[in-house]
Amino acid sequence: MGFFSSSDELRRCIGALCEVARCDERVGKSISAARLVVRFTYDDPSAVLTINGAQPSAESGCYFDASWEPDSPLVPEVELLMQADVAHRFWHGRVNLLGALTSGEIVARGSIAKILRVLPAIQPLYTIYPRILRDLGRDDLVIS
Repeated sequence: MGFFSSSDELRRCIGALCEVARCDERVGKSISAARLVVRFTYDDPSAVLTINGAQPSAESGCYFDASWEPDSPLVPEVELLMQADVAHRFWHGRVNLLGALTSGEIVARGSIAKILRVLPAIQPLYTIYPRILRDLGRDDLVIS
């Protein structure tokens, strides 16, 4: 069994991280500045997250919008496909993106160069994610 027992649990944990990122001055602003639409397609359990950095967020104080709707009408410039466990390890800072792309652990469709440009901006999330898990009462998911 993987880290997440259900799609709801995956959405709750990674969704909480996404909510922080959307409104974070450093992270959200950089993603918005890249004007990038990215779709994350997770498997085992399944979920689809679409980040819309192509236009400002409709929500005051946030920089981009995100949706867990699998049939989002947005056309992503980049789609990243991976097992949910890979995403979980990635947000702990335990997965090297280039290595994972090379090994096929993460499959990218679209411009990898665009993703690599925002990679430095998301690095603060590596320390935020374990704190979010603890706040959710999911200390068991924190990788030490």
